[in-house]
Amino acid sequence: MADKSLGKAFSLFHTEEQPPVVLLALLPDDESPLVDEVFASVERQFEQELLGFEVNEISVPKASWEVEMRVNTGAVYIIWSGEIDKEQMKATNFRSITGDELSVAQKSTKVIGLATLMKENPLQQLQRCYRLLTVAAPKATAFADVGTCVARGKRWVDDMAFSCALPSISLAYSIQQEPLDERSLLCTMGLRRFSLPEIEIHDVPQEAEEDCFNLIERSARRFIDLGLPPEDEPFSIGKGLELIWLDRQSLQEDWAAKLRQGPLDVPAVVLFSSVGGPSWRRLENPAASPECLNASFFVPKGEVQSRRLIAYERFQRFRTLFRLYNQREEWNFYAFVGLVDEGPIDEAEKFSWLQVEKITERGFLARQVKNPEERRTAESKLCHYELHFMVDWLIDSPQGFFGAEEVAVLEGLLEETSPGKKRN
Repeated sequence: MADKSLGKAFSLFHTEEQPPVVLLALLPDDESPLVDEVFASVERQFEQELLGFEVNEISVPKASWEVEMRVNTGAVYIIWSGEIDKEQMKATNFRSITGDELSVAQKSTKVIGLATLMKENPLQQLQRCYRLLTVAAPKATAFADVGTCVARGKRWVDDMAFSCALPSISLAYSIQQEPLDERSLLCTMGLRRFSLPEIEIHDVPQEAEEDCFNLIERSARRFIDLGLPPEDEPFSIGKGLELIWLDRQSLQEDWAAKLRQGPLDVPAVVLFSSVGGPSWRRLENPAASPECLNASFFVPKGEVQSRRLIAYERFQRFRTLFRLYNQREEWNFYAFVGLVDEGPIDEAEKFSWLQVEKITERGFLARQVKNPEERRTAESKLCHYELHFMVDWLIDSPQGFFGAEEVAVLEGLLEETSPGKKRN
């Protein structure tokens, strides 16, 4: 008998202990996919994994059909076709979509949706969800993650979903900013889907926002990779940098009075900087702690390996863009290089940015730079670097900065402005 729990969970998304992952493929107005068409597409791509495909009683509001799909990994997916929820789209962040993709996506009125409950290997499972949805909705104009309120363009999703590398940790959650006067509350959205609490930092001044975003990002990665550490036990995310989390609901009155409710009434933990040892300890707001601002973070080896694999997968596209635009003003090309060894990786100590001046058969000629975003001319000695030292790359263009993960977005923008581009 089909398990209807996922379908019923949609209306309880923000109150279930572990909400499902819910993804939406935004469709052109003239698309009304039939269940048989979707099944045929999914069966061709996932034939070796598919165990069953069963039509469900509709539980999703405004759906025209709903099916349950079971695969040999034990995962169960609910897939449906229906109308777009306009209120939901108003709360969705479309900032990562640009150009024609954005204008088309915002006109969408229909969706194919997918939902599942996360178990092990969250990034791998999330990548598989997107892969399944791109196959079920090949004509989608964009994809929205209900749990993070973030939409992404089709080019970016196609690149990510079919990559051999795991996606960035940022795919698993978003960081929301709730302003109040000159300070903000920063809080995650999406971690509860992985049986983790959301993470908050309170009372953040504008000048500390970027550092606090990084603290949340590194803490979320640590929680996803290694699990939630015990409450009130320091955990390290960088050299000389220890944090503690405390449950928001159980904080002492003197702290609780200073905390503001996040955008959703959901289980959350508050990050503090830990000062002192086991015998005595003082908690500080990370937004006011010198140790937390401009910190040097440890980078998990698995994250570095994923970045490296993505950079290699798409290096030919970097080479092509370098050949076309390197001699033009406002274009600069950078490589991120270093050695990956055992133990915690301090990115500031073990890796360097290089400004690439020539690409060779086995690597590139480049000069070391401190920070590509400062756009300073590289003055160090020109040296040759072997390709196997490359961990990532970055393109500075008139359209903005684009790394290996975002190169599809840059390619789309360039295609839209090409002389041969036809306008409606």
